[in-house]
Amino acid sequence: MTPMERIEGELNEAHKRIAELEYLLARQAKAAQQGMDAVKSVASYELKQAKRLRAECSPEALESERAANALLTERVAELEGREQVLAAHVESIRYVLVDAKRCVAVVAHPSIYRAPQYQPLAKRVMQRIESIGKRCEFGSTSL
Repeated sequence: MTPMERIEGELNEAHKRIAELEYLLARQAKAAQQGMDAVKSVASYELKQAKRLRAECSPEALESERAANALLTERVAELEGREQVLAAHVESIRYVLVDAKRCVAVVAHPSIYRAPQYQPLAKRVMQRIESIGKRCEFGSTSL
C-alpha cells in the first residue's frame, strides 16, 4: 500500500467517523430541542398557574371576598328574621282558622249561634281577623 492509498483510507475512515459524529450530534440537538420545548411548555403552564394564584391571593381579591361574605351574612340574618316574623304570622293565622271553623259551625246552626257561650268566641275571632288584616296591609314594614 502506498502512502497515498494509506492516507486516502484514513481520510475515508475519518469522513465516516465525522458522518457518524454529525448524525449523533444531530440526534443530540434534536433531543435537546425537544427537552427545551417541554421545559418551555411546563414553564408557561406554571407561569399561568402562578399568575392565577397571585390574582386569587391578592389583598384586593381577598378584601372583595370578605366584603361579599359580610354582605351575604347580613342578608342571611335579615332573611332569617323575616322567616321568624312570617312563622309567627302563620301561627296566628292557624289560630284564626281554628276559631273561624268554630264560628262557621255556629253560623250554620242559628240556635247555637244565639247561645251566650259562643258570642265571646265570635268577638275574639273578629278581633284576630282585624288584627291580622292590619298587619298584612300593603306597605306595612312589619313583615
